[in-house]
Amino acid sequence: MKPEGRLLFLTALVYAMYALTGLVTQGILLFPFPLNEIVLFVVCVPLVYWTRHEKGNALHLGLIGLFSLLSSIIFWEVLLAPTQLYDFAQTGWSDLFLFLHYVMIALLMFRTLFAEKETPMRIACILAILGIVAALTLSFGILLLPSYLLILFVVSIRPVLGKIQIIWGFLVFFELVKVLSILINGSSY
Repeated sequence: MKPEGRLLFLTALVYAMYALTGLVTQGILLFPFPLNEIVLFVVCVPLVYWTRHEKGNALHLGLIGLFSLLSSIIFWEVLLAPTQLYDFAQTGWSDLFLFLHYVMIALLMFRTLFAEKETPMRIACILAILGIVAALTLSFGILLLPSYLLILFVVSIRPVLGKIQIIWGFLVFFELVKVLSILINGSSY
């Protein structure tokens, strides 16, 4: 198994152990999806190291991870006092970082689109990009999962960007964990 695959497996294993621990102790199956942004940053660090010779890919992954971390309110809760956190939340910086995170993901989708040579794969990339744009503009977050699944399908058939494409597996996993947690526990998405 490649190091990227091991990293994805270990992340899934940690999430599964967390969920099973919650099931045993509290009686509910709950994944730690509020930590997805922080875990994405932690996952991007070794991915950046492994792709350090591909400067564009390493920079892209690093920015995705960094903007993901900076968009997480949980990260800022650790750093700031409650009154400072309230003031910080009023400024909209975390929203800006979340927007930049999705811009970087969209740019990665565009890079995949332009690297693809086959028309059906390009159409699938365009549909995935439209799904992301619709999810963000219409505030209909459930569209993120099919968009990520579609782009993961495209890069699984014909990888075009090298090791950086494992990020789609992580994004699908994180969205799937979020949707499953919400559906299992009866909350609306």
